[in-house]
Order: sequence, then C-alpha cells, then structure tokens
Amino acid sequence: MSLVQIMKTVSTAGTGEALSTEDLWVDQVTFQGLVQTGEVYVGDSNVAAAAFGFKLPPTTGDNVPPTVTYRGKINLKNVYVDVETSTQGVAVSYIPSTTNSRY
Repeated sequence: MSLVQIMKTVSTAGTGEALSTEDLWVDQVTFQGLVQTGEVYVGDSNVAAAAFGFKLPPTTGDNVPPTVTYRGKINLKNVYVDVETSTQGVAVSYIPSTTNSRY
C-alpha cells in the first residue's frame, strides 16, 4: 500500500464538494490545511460553516498548517469539503484500502 496525496480546492465558498466522485475506500486519511486566509470545513454532504465534522483554521506565513488524521475505513466519496474563502482547500493524504468496501 502506498500513500496517495491530492489537493482539493473548492471553487465557491458555501458549496461543499466531495473528495471523490466514485467510491474510494481508504484505511487512513489525513487532512492538512493549505496556506490560506479562511477556515476549511470537512464533513458529510451537509458540510457548512454551521455544520461540520471538523474545521481547519486559517494558516498564513511560516506557520505549520494544521492536520487532522482519521484512522479507520472510510469512503472518500462521502467526505465533503467547504471553505470560508472561494478557491481554497486542503491537502488530502490517504492509504487506499485493499478492499473496496467498508469491511
């Protein structure tokens, strides 16, 4: 299993976007904020500033961007990202699952 990294930016603030358009089961995923001026929200299809699983605060300059890691099987098709400022987002690193299901 190898580590995969993608960059996910959201074109319009206030409109959550899925990390994947097809089933993408992973065994572990890490979200890291990019250098940006607004907060990033991660959650389900209802993700928004008022309803999210977790948020990454703004990061500027030489500050180390915050990270959140989830260890456990999850389908990235069901994980959404929204932003406070359009065209900002997250770096997503994951380990693909050896099986294409939740078990």
